[in-house]
Amino acid sequence: MTMENPPRAGAMPGSFWTFSLAVYARPGVPEACLALQDGYGLDVNVLLFALYAAQHGAALDTDAFEDLDGAVANWRRQVVAPLRAIRRHVKTTLGDGGGATRAGKTPTPASVEQETYEAIKRAELSAERAQQCNMEQWLAARPGTAAPVQADAGDGFASDARVALDSSDALDAATIDTLGAANLDAYLAHMQCPCDANAQAFVQVLLAAVSAPRSE
Repeated sequence: MTMENPPRAGAMPGSFWTFSLAVYARPGVPEACLALQDGYGLDVNVLLFALYAAQHGAALDTDAFEDLDGAVANWRRQVVAPLRAIRRHVKTTLGDGGGATRAGKTPTPASVEQETYEAIKRAELSAERAQQCNMEQWLAARPGTAAPVQADAGDGFASDARVALDSSDALDAATIDTLGAANLDAYLAHMQCPCDANAQAFVQVLLAAVSAPRSE
């Protein structure tokens, strides 16, 4: 997964995509996410979603993650994963000096190769966002899910990586943190992920990112 681009203007405050970008910007999160993705076969979107759902007071068990996984599995397998593989291959080619002459062929200008890489990365990001939209709709359809208040994009959420909930449904920080940890545990159990020390350390990085105090 790559989230190097900032949120687009069309991203609504409180959306899963905005939440993901905010959390991914925290120190150590990209490395933890990629380690869990590449080393343990976990979906970064689902990892972040487990934390996002907690912001809405949603407790997800292994059955819920099985249902969610089923809703996005085909798109992830047929679209997201192939685009990621192509992007990584092109990136490796660029790193190996892809513009050099090969077997007597005329070299492709490096700028064109870089442009190709950027186009593939944009396509991958778009595919990731489409998956997240489906996941957000899945959550909204669950009974008892709290909806976020649409606040000023520059006030609170992006810096705090927390969703502002309506006062009648507001959850205290400790409850949200507990839900987030439980949701992540349920996802790891659903994936039959070996909960070794490294995996637990990476999970703690994600939990700490969401629990980070508000910037003054």
